[in-house]
Amino acid sequence: MDKNRFELLYKQEDIDEGLWRLSDQIKIDYENKDLVLLSVLKGAVIFTTDLIKKIEPFSYSLDFCRCSSYREQEKGEFKLELPQSSYSDNHILILDDIHDTGETIEKIHNELEKRNPLSIKSAVVINRLVSNKPSTPDYRLIDHEGDDWFVGYGMDLNERYRGLFDIYRLIK
Repeated sequence: MDKNRFELLYKQEDIDEGLWRLSDQIKIDYENKDLVLLSVLKGAVIFTTDLIKKIEPFSYSLDFCRCSSYREQEKGEFKLELPQSSYSDNHILILDDIHDTGETIEKIHNELEKRNPLSIKSAVVINRLVSNKPSTPDYRLIDHEGDDWFVGYGMDLNERYRGLFDIYRLIK
């Protein structure tokens, strides 16, 4: 039996409305440009899937990367697995579920810069409004204040609840 309790924060309809706005902006910003959508696994998969449905028939390439951090270890090791593509003739849009501390997107951005892409930008479902972040995502569906733990729409709690259509916060 599940002991976790959640409160609905953002409905699928609101997320969908934000996705339409984002897809329209991407079509404008990347018209006639070689765009690569780089989805961060696993959290951004649903966001990525829904977004590409809305930007079709717009031309883009799709790639995936995987990030993991081991914060329970003293060093806080961060592991990044990027595709082998060079990206030197591409504009890259990193897609992630949440921009929390900014560490994930910053590390991906720094590694991608070594491949000399034409540009690198980021889009997230939720941008957590906290000070002292190294960056702010270029595109975001939701700006959120507070330190809530989110589930649904790709975000998980111990690998569960990713498939929920709406976004909920864990009630502590």
